[in-house]
Amino acid sequence: MTYILYLNGLGTGKPRKREQIAMRYVVRYFKRHDMTITHIPINWFSQESFDRLYQDTVQTVRAHCKKHDRVVLVGVSAGGSLAVNVMSQLHDPKLSVVTVCSPLRITTLPWWDKRNLAYLAKLGTSKPSQRLFDSVTCCNNTAIPNLTMQDKQRIITVRQWMDQIVPKSTMTVPGIRTYRVPGIGHIFGIIAGALKLPAILKETRLL
Repeated sequence: MTYILYLNGLGTGKPRKREQIAMRYVVRYFKRHDMTITHIPINWFSQESFDRLYQDTVQTVRAHCKKHDRVVLVGVSAGGSLAVNVMSQLHDPKLSVVTVCSPLRITTLPWWDKRNLAYLAKLGTSKPSQRLFDSVTCCNNTAIPNLTMQDKQRIITVRQWMDQIVPKSTMTVPGIRTYRVPGIGHIFGIIAGALKLPAILKETRLL
């Protein structure tokens, strides 16, 4: 049995009705592949600090690693940078990470592409996510440089053909394997990544 811990994307961590329906399907789908999934709800819009979120998540994942022989931390969209941050602190050989359509790095974009990190985190709007901004900044500046070669071998980044929200250049990390799934658009890329997850884990020998 493979134990999946799921970190949600930008939101409050409380699934809406359609997301609850989708989650029930995903749980049944993973169960057929001998995988069980647990959601660690992340409120990306909370006013509490990112450091508090980071340390709480590290403690939660550490506890699951003590109870299970194999844990895969799956970060979707905004959750991906947090997953890599956790890996960089734990360095646990029981832990693997999969990021799906996630901004992980701060890259130089073409002049016409306005999707910088402040844009992704909705800074300057009525509903900003300082936590997302800080998570990606931490991932770029601290976590990625702190990953060991062994850590990198246990991380997979998943991206699709085209994403209208997250720039593709921010989804991949040099030295870390990337798995491309057939999908156009952010939501469809995430769906394709979720459906391919059992195959990805087997092909990359993370199971």
